[in-house]
Amino acid sequence: MDERWRDAVAGYEANPSGYEFSATGRGVRYRVFATQYIGYTRFEVAFPHRKLKFDGGYRVRLRGGEHAIRAPVKEAGPWNTYDNYWDARRYRTMWKDLPRGVNQVRAAYYNGGKDEFGRTVLNPAGVDLTPAVARRLGLAKYENAWIYVRFPWVQD
Repeated sequence: MDERWRDAVAGYEANPSGYEFSATGRGVRYRVFATQYIGYTRFEVAFPHRKLKFDGGYRVRLRGGEHAIRAPVKEAGPWNTYDNYWDARRYRTMWKDLPRGVNQVRAAYYNGGKDEFGRTVLNPAGVDLTPAVARRLGLAKYENAWIYVRFPWVQD
């Protein structure tokens, strides 16, 4: 497990934002650390901005290794509730000083900071997956991993 974590950290240091624009106009894609949680529904994901939860109707495309799926956004989290890291700096609600694609807890985790509620950040998560979503991505129960997330509604 320690070796896998060292690989994940090395991957972050090589490309900290994981940011890519889609050449086909299908949104933006980022490399994001994913954790798991028990959601309100069996098949959902959480992102750290309330707008996605309360406006409803948002879906993202997730890729983990050879597996790719689409999932609805139904919850805010894992750490913050106002971190729309997928948007350009000028549209971010908070943390406009961070590069696009870098969520606040990722920056806090690698720099010894805290989340918006003052909690010590224990992992760099930018998305939470229910166990059913994680399983469809090829992850074991409660396995955390770096995955790719495409936000189809985001255009530059």
